[in-house]
Amino acid sequence: MKPFIVRENRIKLTETDVLSDSEKVELAKSRQLSPLYRVTFGPLSQIAGYYFNFLSILGGWHPNDADAMALERQDQRLKMLDELDSLARIEALGGDAKDAKEFQRIRYEASAASR
Repeated sequence: MKPFIVRENRIKLTETDVLSDSEKVELAKSRQLSPLYRVTFGPLSQIAGYYFNFLSILGGWHPNDADAMALERQDQRLKMLDELDSLARIEALGGDAKDAKEFQRIRYEASAASR
């Protein structure tokens, strides 16, 4: 077989790319929620959810899942916006001012769309 050279970059996988949905929830709970919150406020919010929507009891008892995933999505959103800010700063310092304004526009649209 003839040798060949690969000139493309490897695909960079994050840990969330290879985890199942339940593993993602467990990871989010361990990252985002303190043990005190998991024991006290998580179950209280689940009971309050049952009070306002009794049929949600059919979904089972998952007191911390929604809170952890919401915090995890917010964390990912803020990281993405920070990356866009750094790209805009780099373009403003050494690049074209027009490109910097384009990055700022993209960041503004991403910020408004993700709220």
